[in-house]
Amino acid sequence: MINVPVDEWAIVVLAMAKACAARDAGKQSALGRLQTGVIR
Repeated sequence: MINVPVDEWAIVVLAMAKACAARDAGKQSALGRLQTGVIR
């Protein structure tokens, strides 16, 4: 049995998770700046 398709899908899922984590961190940072009144 060859697991290449599963491995390729795992790469995509991990990349998406990393992108989502970066997006979420950016959102938290922006919300923090809004709450403190600092706009950049």
